[in-house]
Amino acid sequence: MEPVQRRGLVQPRSPPLTAETALCYRNVAQQPLLLLLLALYDADSNALHDETRRLGEAEVYEKLLTGFTRREVLKSGQSLTDNQISAAVAQEMLQLSVVAFAMFNRNQLWVTESELDADLRVLLGQPHSPDQLHLTAAELLVGRFYFVHVAQAVHDQKRLKTYEFLHATFGEFLVARLVVRELDNLLAASRLPTTWGRPRPQDDAFLYTLLSFAPLTTRLTVVEFTHSMIKPRPDRDRLGALLLDLFRTSLHARHHTPLDEYRPLRMTVPARAATYSANLFLLISLAQREISSTELFPDRADHAIEWTSVAQLWQSQLRSEGWRNLAARFAVVRTWDDSGRVIRITPPNNGLANIDPKWTYGYPPEPAESWHAFYIPDDWRLFAETGFAGGRLSEVATHTLEPFRDALGTMLTSFHDMRGQGMVSAARALISLWLASTLGTDSARLAEEYETCLRIATRGFAPEDKENRGTFRELVLRQLNADFGELPEGWLRAALDVIESEPMADDKDGKRYLDQVRKSFDLG
Repeated sequence: MEPVQRRGLVQPRSPPLTAETALCYRNVAQQPLLLLLLALYDADSNALHDETRRLGEAEVYEKLLTGFTRREVLKSGQSLTDNQISAAVAQEMLQLSVVAFAMFNRNQLWVTESELDADLRVLLGQPHSPDQLHLTAAELLVGRFYFVHVAQAVHDQKRLKTYEFLHATFGEFLVARLVVRELDNLLAASRLPTTWGRPRPQDDAFLYTLLSFAPLTTRLTVVEFTHSMIKPRPDRDRLGALLLDLFRTSLHARHHTPLDEYRPLRMTVPARAATYSANLFLLISLAQREISSTELFPDRADHAIEWTSVAQLWQSQLRSEGWRNLAARFAVVRTWDDSGRVIRITPPNNGLANIDPKWTYGYPPEPAESWHAFYIPDDWRLFAETGFAGGRLSEVATHTLEPFRDALGTMLTSFHDMRGQGMVSAARALISLWLASTLGTDSARLAEEYETCLRIATRGFAPEDKENRGTFRELVLRQLNADFGELPEGWLRAALDVIESEPMADDKDGKRYLDQVRKSFDLG
């Protein structure tokens, strides 16, 4: 840092930025350009040397960019009051944020001069026509900032220009910054008194315009910047309530506004509504961490179904990267409350969700001593629905299940309540048994898989489903013949006695099967 000081860019008496201090901001300091800005910022007042408080990464970017912008404003030579300087800095930062969104919403790291000029005109009312020096609004704005790179070429005697940030994180920070600033504006508006006691409708047209073209999760750095700006706020509860209000109407029809002229991309109405609602959902999660389907859809009789519908809309309409990052960010718990089924969504994602078929089909929890079984005879619509609608994961799942469709029949949709395991389908029990047998699982685990299958064989099918019950029993018995020597000694006799002593849906038929098993292994 000392050579920079000797060239007069900073105050000569300022102590240099040490490597130890710089490494406290490793993500920033490892980039040469950002390190230079870090040194320039620290040289003004040695702010980074304050051992009592370390700035967060978003705070560092805020200090760097507003500090540089302030110096550019002061270079204008005008006599400005402090309030005027602050207003000018705020305006410049807003314009730079529009530059960032011009790239973000087009899913690019650069933007052409004509595109940026059009965005500035619609979003900020910048004049479209060049000034007296024949400079466009884009040129007037970008020319003041050395961290925005300009590339130009001549094609068919026309000069073409593109702009990009010298470091992508500048744009990502500015996107997050403008989102949070607009949320501040909406919060401030919500505090204003209203007449006649009517609730004040939120004018989210600007926020919608910004956030309906690209999921914030397309760039995870944007999400982290936004989170770091929201997390320390003392008004997160109010912010969360505001965002919930916006979310609940985000899929409704919207009124036309002049901002509709902002069109960085050609997108359908459903795609824009899906993108906006997904971004609001993400922002809610940053403000209050846990979200429930009850909060998202309080007026719906079955808000769990509503959550599935909206999530499927996001899956169908969001950019693939944005959707994958959104879905991978959260853990989803399916549970019950006094009103019925409820979904609770929290970060981080902790692996594969535990699917409970009773919850899926709307069967409420029962006491632990209760036994329950059910089957769904018409759920092979899965194949018709997948064939009609498609979808990569659905098609892969259907492809995998196809061999079982005819061989196992309703086993895939016949469920039995196994204490300690929840609801288990007959097909899943059979597949788990095959895997345990083939992979050489220890005898105790193999015995558990057989106990599950034997219970299902005796009482896990509807009384009229004789064909599939018979097929299941035959498959279990064949596998048991192959594995009998691997099971703990005496286990099968004891297990059959326990199962026979418990209530069964069809005592005579179930006992006949248990007797068949005993006879096969001379356990009379």
